Amino acid sequence: MYDAYKNFLLSDDLFNWLEWASALKSDDVQAFEKVYNPFDESNMLDPIELAIAYDSENIFKYLIATYDYSDFFNQMDLPLLVLLLIFEREHFLFMTLDAFEFSNDHLLDMYEYIILYKDLEYFEQVYQNYNPHPSAHKDLLRIALNNHEVFNYLARDPNMRGLLTDESIMFDMIAYHPELLTHIEDVKDLSMFQDTDLFMHVSQQDTIEQFEKSLHFLLKRGFDINTYNSFGLNLFHQTLRYAKDSNFVKAMVNEGAIKDKATQLGYPPSHQLILKDAQFTIDLSEYIDFNAKDENGLTLQSYDTMMRSETLNYFDILSMVKAVLNMDESYFYELSEEEFYQLASLQGVEVFMPYATILSFESPRAKEAFVQSCSNEDFEMHDIIPLKDMFPKQITHDVNKSLQFSVEFWNIDETLLNTFKSFCKAHNTTVKIESEGVELNQKAHIEFVIDDSGKLNKRATVYTHLLDVYYFHYYFGIPLENIEYLPTAKKPERFLN
Repeated sequence: MYDAYKNFLLSDDLFNWLEWASALKSDDVQAFEKVYNPFDESNMLDPIELAIAYDSENIFKYLIATYDYSDFFNQMDLPLLVLLLIFEREHFLFMTLDAFEFSNDHLLDMYEYIILYKDLEYFEQVYQNYNPHPSAHKDLLRIALNNHEVFNYLARDPNMRGLLTDESIMFDMIAYHPELLTHIEDVKDLSMFQDTDLFMHVSQQDTIEQFEKSLHFLLKRGFDINTYNSFGLNLFHQTLRYAKDSNFVKAMVNEGAIKDKATQLGYPPSHQLILKDAQFTIDLSEYIDFNAKDENGLTLQSYDTMMRSETLNYFDILSMVKAVLNMDESYFYELSEEEFYQLASLQGVEVFMPYATILSFESPRAKEAFVQSCSNEDFEMHDIIPLKDMFPKQITHDVNKSLQFSVEFWNIDETLLNTFKSFCKAHNTTVKIESEGVELNQKAHIEFVIDDSGKLNKRATVYTHLLDVYYFHYYFGIPLENIEYLPTAKKPERFLN
C-alpha cells in the first residue's frame, strides 16, 4: 500500500490537475501562495503531502507555520507523522514534532511504524526525545511486542517495568511471544486466564518449542491440564480443537493429559475434531478413539456425515451446535446474537459475519428515488465504486443501480425493513439487500428481497458449516428451506470415508 501511494504522489499525472504542484515541486513559496486556494474543496491532496514527497523544505516550513497539522490525516487515513516516515524525511519529522503537540494516538501511530519498519537505534533516537504521555505507555508496550529488541529495551525502563504484569500484556506474551516470558517469571498465579481464549491462541503458535514454552509456563502457574474451564473443556480438548500442529496434542499426552476424558457435557475427545482437517486427524490415530460415541450414540463419523450432507435436517443442525459449543440445547436458545457469536469465537469457531451490505435496485431511477425518499433517515448510503475498485473481480454490481448501505446486516430490524417495504409498494419496484458474494468471502451470501407488494423473502447460501446455518436461521430469521447448504468439504478430502 505504501509503495502505491508513493508512486502516485511522484507521478507526472498530478501536474495535469493540480496547478500548484509545479510550484511545490520547485519549492517556490511565493509561486505556491499565488496559485493555492486552501478553501478549494476539489483538492483531494493536501500540499503537505507533496511537500513531503518532493522534499520541498521551504514550503514544508511554510505550511507547518501557517496551518495546524496536529490532527492531520490524508485521504487514506494516514497521519502526518507516518507520512514523514514513509518518505524517510527525518529532518521534517523532528521539525514537525517540535512544531506541534500531538495526541497519544498520533504518537502511537508513529511508534508503530518505527517498531515495524525501523531498527532499535532509530526507535531510541525518537523515544528519548519524544516520549509519549505515561497514559500511552501500556499501548506502546503492546505494540513493541512486534519487535523483541524494542520490547526488551522498553522493559528495562523503570517507567515501563510495572506494566509488564498488566493482564493484557501478559496475555499477549503468553499467547504470541513466549520468547519474552522471562520478563514475568516472578508471576505466581495466572488462573485468571483459565476461562478466556488464551489457550486457543497458545495452541495456534507456529512451533512445538513455542507451544511447550507457553504450556509449561501456564502449568506452573495455576493451570491444570485435566481441569474443566467454565465452558466444560480441559486443556487437552482445547488443543484438539485449536492446535495448528498435531504434535501439540502429543505433547499434551506426554504432560499427563487424560486422553480419553470426555468434556463436562459428555462428548468424547474425538468429537473435538469435528472442524479439523484430514491430515491433522490421521496423525492422531494412535491417540484418539474415533469410534467413541456421545450420549446420542453419535461418533465423529456421524458428525462428519452430517457436516457434508447437502440436505439440511434440524436435528443434525442442533446436534452439531450442541457438540461444538459443548452446551445443552436449552441454554443456547437463550443466547443473544452477540453472545452466540462471542461464545462460538471462544470455542474456536468463526461464525460468518458479512463484510458489506449492498442495495440493488431495478433501475437507476429507482435508486435515485430511494436516496431521495430516505434523505431524512439516520442511515447513510455510499457509492459502490470504491468497493468495486477494491475488489474489481468480486464485486460485479452495476454502479448505476447499486449502493453500499451503512447499516450492518445484523442491525437490519423490522423498522428498517418496513422502510424498504413502504418504498417498494409506493414505487412499484423490487429492492435486494445483500451481503458481498462468496466470490469475495468464500463463506456465505445472504439476500433479503422485497418485491413490489412489500413481501419479504430471505435467502442464504452457506459453504462453511452447520453453525452458520443455525446462525442464519435462528438470528437472521431465514427459513431452512431457503438456505442452500453447499459444504466445501468433499468426501475424498475427509478422513473417515
